Amino acid sequence: MMQYLYAGLALIPLWWVVTSAWGLLRNYRVAKRVGLPMIVIPWNIDSAFYVVFANPLRPFWESRLGPGYVRDVLTVTTYGYEFWNRSSIARRIGPSFLVVTPVVIRLHCGDAAMIHCILSRANVWVQEKRAINILGIVGQNLSSSNGEQWQRQRRIVAPSLNERISKLVWDESSLQARQMASYMLAQPGGESRDSADGVRAIATHVLGAVAYGQPQPWKISELPSDPDADIGYTDAVSFLAEFIIAASHVPKSILRSRFMPKQIHMVADVLDKMPVLAQSLLDSVRAAQTAQRPSGHSADESQPRETIASVLVRLSDEARSTNGHAPKSNGAAGKQYLTQNEMFGNLFQFTLAGLDTTAFTMTYSIALLAIYPEWQTWIQAQLDDVLGPIDPKDDTPVDYNTIFPKLTRCQAFTFEVLRLYTMIVHMARELSKESSILTDTNGVSYELVAPVDAYICSPIPHRDARFWGPDVDEFRPTRWFDPGAAPGAPNPFITPRPGAYVPWSIGPRVCPGQKMAQVEVAAVLSTFLRSCSVLPALEEGETLEQARKRLLGVLEDSQPTITLRPRDKKAIHLKWVRR
Repeated sequence: MMQYLYAGLALIPLWWVVTSAWGLLRNYRVAKRVGLPMIVIPWNIDSAFYVVFANPLRPFWESRLGPGYVRDVLTVTTYGYEFWNRSSIARRIGPSFLVVTPVVIRLHCGDAAMIHCILSRANVWVQEKRAINILGIVGQNLSSSNGEQWQRQRRIVAPSLNERISKLVWDESSLQARQMASYMLAQPGGESRDSADGVRAIATHVLGAVAYGQPQPWKISELPSDPDADIGYTDAVSFLAEFIIAASHVPKSILRSRFMPKQIHMVADVLDKMPVLAQSLLDSVRAAQTAQRPSGHSADESQPRETIASVLVRLSDEARSTNGHAPKSNGAAGKQYLTQNEMFGNLFQFTLAGLDTTAFTMTYSIALLAIYPEWQTWIQAQLDDVLGPIDPKDDTPVDYNTIFPKLTRCQAFTFEVLRLYTMIVHMARELSKESSILTDTNGVSYELVAPVDAYICSPIPHRDARFWGPDVDEFRPTRWFDPGAAPGAPNPFITPRPGAYVPWSIGPRVCPGQKMAQVEVAAVLSTFLRSCSVLPALEEGETLEQARKRLLGVLEDSQPTITLRPRDKKAIHLKWVRR
């Protein structure tokens, strides 16, 4: 009897080898017909084990392996390589190539024209299943939906991000930035290692005020580390963002196992708390709407200060009421309101997208201001011209509608930050039709046949000299100005080649919060630089030039979870000086 058991156990690895070899051969034959360069990998790179442990093992193999096939394989299968590889592989084998495994054929796409083809065909190249699982851990939302579900949610969600919201973002961001600048200037010698935490507090509080109607004074606060501690909604989302792979790939029973560290236990606890926290937030929004609308008055008459959440709730509740009196439609796609699950999911998406991406954009921005003082002076010259001398006694925010369009240097600076430090290093799509023909920048066409998925590798076109010139790796914000634009033109910026610049994506699924993010960063940078200058704080024995190189090294040592971030934010040691 035992001999049959042993024989059966021995057949398991043999079965795995045979099925893997057959899958690899099948996918290789299909991929070869496409005509793109290939990297062939004989194992499943999408297994939970590999996804979780690939990044922690990166320092081990990076220090031991020289250039070659094995290093290329480990590089392209480690999340975030698109940033830290600095397009080295793309420049060597081509901006777009296929990764072929026994399980999947995956297009790593860094060619601008092919990126434009994929992102402009949202009904052909849809959100990839693994991305849906990650982004939908709290509930279905814009980022985790496809087809009619996505179109319906987009119709409901998009109106909540309007120009009225942009003005609120501007005013709140300016207020928070003034408070942070005062704090930094009051530190001994104006030096602080908390600048990254400071701008994160700005992003958190702007989101709280503008999205949820919960304004707070600026203050740096640490995320809770005790599973039993109270945690607010925004902090809960921020905490999950730090551990998004574990939260989406690892069962809660394993997260809570005894051998896991305390913080990992907390991931499971926060996941359990999210529905309660989201419901409490929605209840407070509805209660505020009721309180602001006196009996016998319409919403238009009382004119309450609307937030993203209040607009979302109002539009969804109105549509739900209308839909309730209409003939019943078939399926969720027929509804013109958000279900409770979708409301939870979209609140999570708003917070996740609006918090980390904006916070780290500002983190990189203030560090780069310290690294490149010539660009800091350049922005300050325009601020002085547009706004005039600052009055320390005047706390009134400058007018958004008048001033924001004139701060073109702040905007160009932000564009350049996101060219070299794009927050989302890749976007995942999968082919939903039988085939799709993609044409690259050189006019060569490639036919891809399903099943195949694609990674849009944003940093690759951002560093493509064909579009950005021979100084593509240099930080130069002036590249964004159109030399042919008339002085004072309302839009003096160049229009990059389609697909060459995608920090907010492009096409039908472009980020709906793009304008909100641009306004927030411009408000914060202009407020800082109108009253302050930022320098690298000197370590013992350092010159200013050495400090700038050290600080640049901190930024270059970045790694994304979902959002790109410096590995050691406390190493961003800055000196704030009053102008």
